[in-house]
Amino acid sequence: MNNKNLKLIILGGLDGIGKNMMAFEYNGSIIIVDVGMMFPDSEMFGIDKVIPDFTYIRENKEKVKAVILTHGHEDHVGALYNLFKEITVPIYGTKLTLALAESKLRKNMYSEDLLNVVKPAQKVIIDEFEVEFMRVSHSIPDGVALSIKTPVGTIIHSGDFKVDHTPIDGKVMDLNRFAQLGDEGVLALLSDSTNADTEGFGLSERVVGETFDRIFRKASHKRIVIVTFASNVHRIQQAINTARKHHRKVAVIGRSMEEVTLKAHENGYLHYQDDTLISLHQLQSIPPERTLIITTGSQGESMSVIARMSREDYKGISINENDCVVLSGTPIPGNEKGVNKVINNIFRRGAQVIYEQDFEVHVSGHACQEELRLLINLVRPKFFIPIHGEYRHLVAHAELADSVGIPRNNIFVLENGDVLAFSDNEGKVVDHVPGEAVLIDGLAEDEPYNIVQADRKLLSRDGILITSFALRKDTSQLLSEVKLHTRGFIYMKEAPELRADIIQKIEEIIADYNSAEPEYEKKSLKKTLMKDLSEYVYTQTKRRPLIVPSILEI
Repeated sequence: MNNKNLKLIILGGLDGIGKNMMAFEYNGSIIIVDVGMMFPDSEMFGIDKVIPDFTYIRENKEKVKAVILTHGHEDHVGALYNLFKEITVPIYGTKLTLALAESKLRKNMYSEDLLNVVKPAQKVIIDEFEVEFMRVSHSIPDGVALSIKTPVGTIIHSGDFKVDHTPIDGKVMDLNRFAQLGDEGVLALLSDSTNADTEGFGLSERVVGETFDRIFRKASHKRIVIVTFASNVHRIQQAINTARKHHRKVAVIGRSMEEVTLKAHENGYLHYQDDTLISLHQLQSIPPERTLIITTGSQGESMSVIARMSREDYKGISINENDCVVLSGTPIPGNEKGVNKVINNIFRRGAQVIYEQDFEVHVSGHACQEELRLLINLVRPKFFIPIHGEYRHLVAHAELADSVGIPRNNIFVLENGDVLAFSDNEGKVVDHVPGEAVLIDGLAEDEPYNIVQADRKLLSRDGILITSFALRKDTSQLLSEVKLHTRGFIYMKEAPELRADIIQKIEEIIADYNSAEPEYEKKSLKKTLMKDLSEYVYTQTKRRPLIVPSILEI
């Protein structure tokens, strides 16, 4: 491929809400935009987070010049730790974004001179890329879109955004700058697709504050618990403001919630008086109706504070009939089951539960259809690429772009791993690189757990069958009876015929192995047993338990 083409390499973010990451490459230089993670779904047993595949970056790490961050949400910065085990390059982001990103890294992974704080409207030059940061509204302060100017043309990356004319911090999206860039000419627009299937305009974040005020007035005799994303600083600010208005003390509970609250306060993005916040210990000495708890767990995470409180499993604090619990968040697709479980547990404790189906306790931080149309019309790009969403969101966004006049041939609905190359007059998918999800077990952060995950899934579905026996080491002659042990498969004592058939099959596999192989090798025999026995068991039971041979050599 011609190095003078501009390449867009999609490494994550196009298969769901999470692990957003892409790279831009021109003339031997690469810049990376965002390095996010995704929370595991209910079928990812024992997995703590999901990250993009860094294979392309690993193979081209000498070309990587910088990481650019659009904002501080986990799905945009949560995999920085994993990436910085592979590379060490400068990071550019706004003040709050870098404060949150820095907490993802270990001190020995970077030096502070690599952290470059930028402000909206600022431009930085990285080799042949000129990157301009443009203010947008989102559910976290300090979010930016990017204008990336290259010799081939200007790319606009919207970041996560909504058009909120009354944002909590008073800093409105810089629509004027988008229009100016549109007048200058934009090669391609990459735009947030999360709410591309939601009609109309999104509501302002201030609506939630008004709802909080009504709830506090009606629940004046109860302790109030607000559950939201730890990174939703605007939501936390409104909760604290409402609590102070109603003469309540505030306990911020949960490691991530406490960390974000502290960093946002230290950096001037979250405002409260010193006597407003109280500790967990102080909480228990104040009348419940004079307190507010702000905590995490809006996605139904089983180990979140609210989930543990609903099970009476959190540091002596539990939900009871004198509580009003406000779930201020919408389940990310795939998390509905976990959220419903938490809601049911809270109801079982006798508490009042308020969630989005009842009141406006949550508004999205992402643009709806009319806001998306507005951005496209302001920018008027030659090419359009929907990003950040499930495939259905990308398709819906592509249809929106088509409806406002972007030629269908100039709209690219991509998938993770796709490489899109631009010249002055053409955009074309030219390659595909590894773009599958990488599963990370928190207890083994340094290792991908895709293989382990497959075993866990198999165990949960079909169980395990362990066979043990003794062999003569020099001849591989069977010296003992074959024993079977199962868990989560079939109870062998109640299936004597099947048990006898499996033992006979194992003996046959050993005999056939000895006839076919001139020299015995334990590893080779185990592999043969696992393969042949698995096929045999499936023909008899239509199940595939994990086969574990245990061979004692004598």
